[in-house]
Amino acid sequence: MRLDVEDENAGATDDRRCGARRCRVVRRGLGPLALLRCAPTRTPASPADTDSDGVPDSVRIDFTGCVLSWPFETDTVRGTIDVLDPTPSVADHAVERIFTDVARVRVFTLSGKFTSETRNGTRLTHRDATTLQNTETNFRTDYVFRNGGRLRT
Repeated sequence: MRLDVEDENAGATDDRRCGARRCRVVRRGLGPLALLRCAPTRTPASPADTDSDGVPDSVRIDFTGCVLSWPFETDTVRGTIDVLDPTPSVADHAVERIFTDVARVRVFTLSGKFTSETRNGTRLTHRDATTLQNTETNFRTDYVFRNGGRLRT
């Protein structure tokens, strides 16, 4: 599972190649020690795309219960991303992504320390064959580092 909230217009993508490769390596070398439990839900399961531009009219991706466990760390992804077509009757490839407490928390099991990134706000992208335009509204990313330091961007 890959959460690519920075660059993917779809909001979240399941990268089967990367995910499967990582799982194979882990399973081969560690057997049952590595547990993979991450299956975000998509509501509705088959969203409408009225203008057939590849952007769903409205879909919510929910990462509740998304946990990746490895021998020395546990990663949790949580929160929701709403992916919307701001112009559902015009095939213009515009996409709006609303991030609500989208967090990736990595806990290092030996030390008990953790790092996290949490994203909130709205990103709007308009694109065509020659132009890409991005805008952000009340968008922020909060970071927590292993040493307890914090940063908000």
